[in-house]
Amino acid sequence: MGPGWKAAGLLVSAGMVLMAGFDPEREIRISFADGAVVLAAPPGAHLKARFLSVRLASGPGSLRMGTPAAAREQDEVGDPIYRGEVRLPLAGRDLPREVQLEVSYQPCTEGPGGVCFLPMVRQLWVYAVQIPQGGEESPAAPAAAPAADGVTPSSLSRFKGQVVLLDFWASWCGPCRKTFPELERMHRQYGAKGLKVVGISMDPEAAAMDRFLASVPVSFQIERDPMGRLALPMKVASMPTTLLLDRTGQVVARFEGGDHAREEEAAVAALLAGQPLPKGTGAKAAEGLRSTEGLMAWDRGHLADPVMNLSGDPLSRGLWEHIHSAKEGAAGNGGTAGGGCGCN
Repeated sequence: MGPGWKAAGLLVSAGMVLMAGFDPEREIRISFADGAVVLAAPPGAHLKARFLSVRLASGPGSLRMGTPAAAREQDEVGDPIYRGEVRLPLAGRDLPREVQLEVSYQPCTEGPGGVCFLPMVRQLWVYAVQIPQGGEESPAAPAAAPAADGVTPSSLSRFKGQVVLLDFWASWCGPCRKTFPELERMHRQYGAKGLKVVGISMDPEAAAMDRFLASVPVSFQIERDPMGRLALPMKVASMPTTLLLDRTGQVVARFEGGDHAREEEAAVAALLAGQPLPKGTGAKAAEGLRSTEGLMAWDRGHLADPVMNLSGDPLSRGLWEHIHSAKEGAAGNGGTAGGGCGCN
């Protein structure tokens, strides 16, 4: 084993991986067979479905990961999980002779002392002839069709002629739960006057989105963007983020972090009346609540896992406090509870 393992952009020393003797790098086996990356967890461990992904590390060509078999089990917080083996099918286009894949996953141990480690990234070299043809178009090619359950910037054209509140949210985001009733109120009050409210779920699992909507029901339109096809070009950097679009489809105001309903309503009323926006319209979240390089705002759901509450035995508490401070302390004034998605 090398000097450490890479977890969500961090290099954590090997000496820290001592919980129950479980080594998340050595004991999670990764291989390639029959056109798919195969991950295998040993007995007493599992992999969280929402953190499983494969992408090209570098080089020309493109790669697409297909949908794995549906997870049949859930953990204690309702996340789908895989025990034993899980296959991640791939398809590629214009690949060189040999390609380096980056495989992401989050391993968890089970039982009374079970923990979930930080998401990890491992590299895997594969000959291109082993990968079936059919990857995504390269970025220079004409725009690809939208994902079956997603939205893209071009798909927003159908809302032109209306004033639009575009709200990016996730089921694990506490402030999102508070903003939904206000968005629903504005939808009902101004919908007939030309306002369109659209909620963009960033949850990778549709089941998590459905559970949230069951507890906070709304009647405005809900779309999904699990791959960030719309959130990335819109530069979403905190959860929630609400964008105000005028009738031509241009973004004229940005509200980050929630709790801006009064200001949002004033801006909506002005646009609907054909008036200029109030001076200084918009709100930017504090730097500690914005995403940092390598971790998108909508990826921060793992910070809401029970393992991140810093409770438990002294060894576990000390380990997670060290990891959490190192990962988020710079964005949260050095405190062990600071930074990230704001859910701590």
